[in-house]
Amino acid sequence: MAKISKSPKIKHPLRKVDKWERYDQLLEELNYLTQAKRETEDGFVKTIIQLSAAILLLVPTFFSSQALQGQKPSNILICGLSLIAISLLASLSEQYLSSRAYTSQISKTEKYYKMEISDIDPPDISLWVSRLLLTSFAGFILGILLLAYAILRGPWS
Repeated sequence: MAKISKSPKIKHPLRKVDKWERYDQLLEELNYLTQAKRETEDGFVKTIIQLSAAILLLVPTFFSSQALQGQKPSNILICGLSLIAISLLASLSEQYLSSRAYTSQISKTEKYYKMEISDIDPPDISLWVSRLLLTSFAGFILGILLLAYAILRGPWS
């Protein structure tokens, strides 16, 4: 049997930094990363809201021009638009619940540092925020794919 050689100890760049200074650096870095994550998610959801709203406003105009010719939209096209509408509703709901979750987390954090509670776990509403974010993304992607397929196949039945 071959022996596994131990690698030499790696000298950590923070080994000489005071533990409280490291802790402050950790909090600062986590705060920065958390803020960046929130901004990215908010920007993502806002983009979905804008695109979904634009699609839902433009397509009915197209429908009305074709309806005059006596043609009805295909079920695939209607399905795609429905998914876009669901994505829009999920995105708006996610924004609302996300705001409530942040408010709840701020309150919990204040109580934690006042030593009124012993944990600062994310609020239960955060689970719904994650679910709505996923629903929004999935609905938008599926809706776009169905709209593209309907347009390529022929949007009118």
